[in-house]
Amino acid sequence: PHQFIKYTNGKMYMCGSQTGKIEGNSEHSKQTILRIINSNKRFTQEEKLLIAEVKGHIQENYFNDFINFPPILRNYEFTTDERTIGSYMSKHMKDSTIRTDQKQRKLTNLSSTMRQFIAFSSYYLWFLIDDCHFIINYVKQIVPFNKHDQFNSFIKEFTKNRIEAKLGENKGKEQFFKIVINSSYGSDGMNTEKYQKFNIMNRKQAERAIRSNAFLDEQKVSEDCYIVQMNPEHCSCKTPLKVVFFVLDNAKYWNLNFIYNFMYKCLDMNRIHFIEGDTDSAYCAISGNYNEDFTQQFNVVIEDLDFYNENTKYFFPTIRGDIYDKKKIFGLAIERQGPSMITLAPKNYIICKNYCDDSKIKLKGSIRRLTKSLKTRQSIVLKKVRQQNALICVQDRRIIR
Repeated sequence: PHQFIKYTNGKMYMCGSQTGKIEGNSEHSKQTILRIINSNKRFTQEEKLLIAEVKGHIQENYFNDFINFPPILRNYEFTTDERTIGSYMSKHMKDSTIRTDQKQRKLTNLSSTMRQFIAFSSYYLWFLIDDCHFIINYVKQIVPFNKHDQFNSFIKEFTKNRIEAKLGENKGKEQFFKIVINSSYGSDGMNTEKYQKFNIMNRKQAERAIRSNAFLDEQKVSEDCYIVQMNPEHCSCKTPLKVVFFVLDNAKYWNLNFIYNFMYKCLDMNRIHFIEGDTDSAYCAISGNYNEDFTQQFNVVIEDLDFYNENTKYFFPTIRGDIYDKKKIFGLAIERQGPSMITLAPKNYIICKNYCDDSKIKLKGSIRRLTKSLKTRQSIVLKKVRQQNALICVQDRRIIR
């Protein structure tokens, strides 16, 4: 059992078969749904998993506690008018000849369900109710599921194999196990196959693939081994949608659980600013000690040292140089850090290091074959960063992922 998972006896389960469905057509059925959601059995091994469709909001008295990172993460459709996006962004879009007053759907941090029925899975909904003061106003339906942990042994085995490949400096094998693990989490349910497909090829195969209209990107793994990214014409989904839904909601729950039940309890969050994130990552700017370099991490912003020392082992690696500890399940590890960072969107950023001589640029979503010269564009970005370094970021900010 994990110390920071207080539901289902300290373990996070995956959904199994559906065991029923209750629609909130009457007052009696609505009260039944609320009793199931709020049952104290959620803290025990006996509780089943569920997906509930509800309307609700964070209690008004606690808005300020969640203002910096509202905990309801859902796709939200909005209109890009000046009232919604602000005068600065509206002017920028018009100056860039981007059409405004258009409907867009984006993953958004919300403090309510915006008067809409939104579906939540078990752990995420329980977390919102117990830790974020979420009030359910209306219920539409609930679908209960059996639970299981049969994926656990598979993940442990393949994680172990990936670590062994990394220690053996076998990059091809390491990438293979990484792709297998990532695809097992329901990525095909998000139609990623429609947009990207990875193949391991030798040099001649890679050269032929580069000439294809479906080619997107390639990366050299060894002397005669390449990972080639293609854009296939067809896609398929073999993962049940309920599994995909639970995977994504469980990821949101775990990220928020770390933020609000660890970071907010022991760190000075007034000195930490969230920059951008993804399903399994987050980038933060930390206002640290100006006299130390950017590798100081959280040291200067720790407020409750006893809580930090007692609980950091549940998330961060505690054994220096031990890759098994670094890659532990439910664990976190710092992947990149630097004195400043510019980001336009998730997976589109530059982290500056050593006055940009060792900077990290990531432009996921950019198709290289449609870009005249990606390296030239990167060098221009680096040149601009050097010229305007004082305007990029306050110098005592440390970027940590």
